[in-house]
Amino acid sequence: MPSITGSDITQAASSLSAVAGILAGFGFAVLVFLVERLSPQDRAGTADDATLRALVLLGITFLGNVLVSYFWAVIAGEANIESNRPNVLSFVAGYNFALLTPLTIEAMVFMVASTHAPRVVTLFRRIYFFTVIVTLSFQWSSTISLLRTQTRDLSVFQQYGGFLSVFFPLTVILVMAGALVSQRAADNRWGFDSENSFSRFVWLLLIMLVSTAISFGVLSISGPDVALPIPVIAAAQVVWAVLVAWASMILPSEAPASG
Repeated sequence: MPSITGSDITQAASSLSAVAGILAGFGFAVLVFLVERLSPQDRAGTADDATLRALVLLGITFLGNVLVSYFWAVIAGEANIESNRPNVLSFVAGYNFALLTPLTIEAMVFMVASTHAPRVVTLFRRIYFFTVIVTLSFQWSSTISLLRTQTRDLSVFQQYGGFLSVFFPLTVILVMAGALVSQRAADNRWGFDSENSFSRFVWLLLIMLVSTAISFGVLSISGPDVALPIPVIAAAQVVWAVLVAWASMILPSEAPASG
């Protein structure tokens, strides 16, 4: 809705679709490189944890970025740009994009960690956290744009002051908490860096991708005035922040495990 948001999301969607496609292609290339680098012993099940986690995250982010590229392509084809639907769909696409982008970088951190180069791991960890800050900003700018579209009002800070004053700081706190825990040694993170924790994180991530894909499909065939309720938006923000915090807590450590 250009008259409210100041931009036409369908025009931006074409470029965003290309960016997501590039990320998917980049992830696939690195995935193939890692697989080819595996020795016969690694293929038999002796690969180190960092390599295995990099492979898993690259596989998921490749699939996710392909989906996001398709989402943005569908949005680019929206004809009634004055309706709610383009911005509602872009919120769902952007939600996935804001999660998969830092996870793609995290896969790079695990790949670097498998080479046992601490200084490079430190550099890539900083790149990861920079990406988290950027995607956090992207996530909330997309949310504010959605609220303006659904209410047909620019003053969302007055109308939704309570929602923004609670959930914006909450997501920041959750993301910061994950970042602080990630500074601890890998064996001193209260079990968040364990194999069970990583497995649960992967399953939750897959469930989230399937859920958003189904939601996108339902919303894409809904009426032009479709809107997302505030409780759904609030829950989505919390889930996003929890997943990003969890991803931070399973990052490779800069320091070797204690004891």
